[in-house]
Amino acid sequence: MSKQSKNVLIVSTCSDPLSDLEFVHPVASLVGENGYHLSIFHHAKLDEDVIYRADKIIITGTALKDFEYLKNIDLFGWIKRVNIPILGICAGCQILGKIMGEDLGEKMLIGKKLVSCSSAVCRDLVQRVEFEAYFLSSRYVKVTTHFNILAVTEGIPSIIRHSNRPFLGCLFHPEVLNPQIILNFLEHY
Repeated sequence: MSKQSKNVLIVSTCSDPLSDLEFVHPVASLVGENGYHLSIFHHAKLDEDVIYRADKIIITGTALKDFEYLKNIDLFGWIKRVNIPILGICAGCQILGKIMGEDLGEKMLIGKKLVSCSSAVCRDLVQRVEFEAYFLSSRYVKVTTHFNILAVTEGIPSIIRHSNRPFLGCLFHPEVLNPQIILNFLEHY
């Protein structure tokens, strides 16, 4: 399947449309500039037809104090029913964790931080053992049973992968410093 025939669904978690400029548009630009067909929907406006037309799904992050996505977590119940590769970025990572049965912990991570890969999958995504990533997060997934930890930052999971579904989560924002993670997800995941 060529890039042009891959349909990428980008799901916004932003409660304020102005936040889309910071969290959704950079991801959409990267996807579109690399030859993928994309569609963008706010999580509250998704329907099953849109979801099932996607070959890949990216759930974006949102502003540091915007937790509307967690207050409306039931709107993401569709995640349990799909086997479509999903990349969750920051808030999207938290959503994947919550929907798949994990709890969230609290830790403020803002700015550039060192990420250490603990698996070959992580090294395949970034082609490095350690790298800097941009964080804007106050919550993280407490991995217990449903996910594998691929990388850590300051002792917490910063890249996770579901143990038997094609779901990948980055607690940081790869669109800022590590766009190859998004492109590698689209091409190889």
